Amino acid sequence: MDAEKSIIIMKAIADPSRLAIINALLEKPQYLEEVAERHCLAASTVSFHLSKLEKAGLVSKQKQQYYTVFSINEEIFGTTLRELVSFKSTDRQTQDIRMNLYRRKVIDTYFANGRLTRLPAQQKKRRIILEELAAAFEPGREYTEKEVTEAIAPFFADYCTVRREMIGEGLLERRGASYRFGNAPEPVGIPAGAIDKPARKSEKAEDPKKAAKNAYKQADKPMGVFQIMNRVTGRVFVSSGRNLDGIMNRH
Repeated sequence: MDAEKSIIIMKAIADPSRLAIINALLEKPQYLEEVAERHCLAASTVSFHLSKLEKAGLVSKQKQQYYTVFSINEEIFGTTLRELVSFKSTDRQTQDIRMNLYRRKVIDTYFANGRLTRLPAQQKKRRIILEELAAAFEPGREYTEKEVTEAIAPFFADYCTVRREMIGEGLLERRGASYRFGNAPEPVGIPAGAIDKPARKSEKAEDPKKAAKNAYKQADKPMGVFQIMNRVTGRVFVSSGRNLDGIMNRH
């Protein structure tokens, strides 16, 4: 089923009156006046709702003497919810391109001169970095802890954290004294020279204050509504914002 058809069906049933009409027609076929009488609705209102349901393919009609009888479309009601929401997206290729560009941007941001400068604070960005590192390992092969350390250390000094995060994300499985990597997405590509030319130890480390500032900017911030009450006058200030901690701090 295509996306347009699915949307028409979902819009058609997103109304209490139309759901009630469908429920009545599930019992037996009925003519317009009968449906109107059953639900205490005007005939014109029922006619409007039935036209919407007919357009969506949920009901059909046929003439019987002087009356038009409406009945449900058995074929469409046999459709499962999975089938209703599963359709081929014409934008899938565009979405894949956008995702790859996003992954590329994240990797370029956190890698410098062939080394990982820091692990992202945001989970989705951290996942991308971990997947990129995990892609250098062979899926299904067992590695010793020393082999895992030797592979990660040239890119990031805190290899223990990286290894622990990989286990937490399900990219790496620990089996006693050995480790096994699962399938990771195809690597976007660590910046040129990252594998063959790890950075020199004498490279200047990132300013801790700048790193903390960047981590704060990237962290998820609580949003909502708040109030400040003056206990002396009883006056109340009510507002809202996307960053409650920042707003409260300013006030």
